[in-house]
Amino acid sequence: FFFKQKTAYEISTRDWSSDVCSSDLDGGDANKKTSITNSQVTSTVNNYSSSNSDGTGGVIGRATSSIFTDVTVNSTVTSFAGSGATGGVIGSDSGSVLTGTSVTASASNSSYYPWWCWGWCWTQASGDVGGVIGNATGTQLIDTKVVTPTDSNGNPSSSVVVTNGGSSGATGGLIGTANSVTITGVSSSIQANTDANGNTISATSATPITVTNNSSSGAVGGVIGSDSGSTVTGIATVTNVNNSSGNNYSATGGLVGQATSSTLDQVNINSIVTSNAGAVGGVIAQASGTTTLSNVTVTSTVTNSSSNS
Repeated sequence: FFFKQKTAYEISTRDWSSDVCSSDLDGGDANKKTSITNSQVTSTVNNYSSSNSDGTGGVIGRATSSIFTDVTVNSTVTSFAGSGATGGVIGSDSGSVLTGTSVTASASNSSYYPWWCWGWCWTQASGDVGGVIGNATGTQLIDTKVVTPTDSNGNPSSSVVVTNGGSSGATGGLIGTANSVTITGVSSSIQANTDANGNTISATSATPITVTNNSSSGAVGGVIGSDSGSTVTGIATVTNVNNSSGNNYSATGGLVGQATSSTLDQVNINSIVTSNAGAVGGVIAQASGTTTLSNVTVTSTVTNSSSNS
């Protein structure tokens, strides 16, 4: 179905807990707490508003202290002109707890030609972009699974695709900008097809989290674009990060683009990082403050064609 973030009843009453209302979905009262449990959400959200600053998300645009438990999300979210954050699940968040979230998402900032300008002018989106959350403060992501869909032949397609073609903002595979966020347990699914006897025909690991920055001046990361004070524990995933913005102050990392007093523990990251824009790293591109890495296993291919390395 086509989801425009209207009322919960337009989606499916069986997919939502009873305390979800329309005001929770379209922004509404920021003090209301949304609780979504054992649900499946498939959504396509396009935001053409040049004045929107709340956020654009596959489930909720702006969330405060929301509770997600065992929610499966398959979303395509595009902000063409808004200034708020864009996320596959939540656009902008403060204090929410997401446990057992399975996500297949495409989240992007882009640009478009308004109907009134006859193709000779265009508007450009701005703001942070993330596969799960665009901008997060005090959020907890617990046991997040990146789900890889397969076609009828068992061939995998992209799991989480994040693209920033906007004018500004951080870009991350899971979170664009993170402040004091806790991420515990991130895994990529393994898809396999079996015949009638249960024999495996083909088995492929999850395709990479793909993050592309075309024009934004912000940091770019396979999991988090720009981070301050967050803790990331227990991650095993593959990322493919490409920064072609040409901005020599835009850091590009396989896990985190720019880290300030971040803590990374029990991380297994396989990254491909390509950039023509400033600092580049297989795990972190730029680190400051008391940033700590423990028990990190990394396999990375890093290519930097920036004139300012």
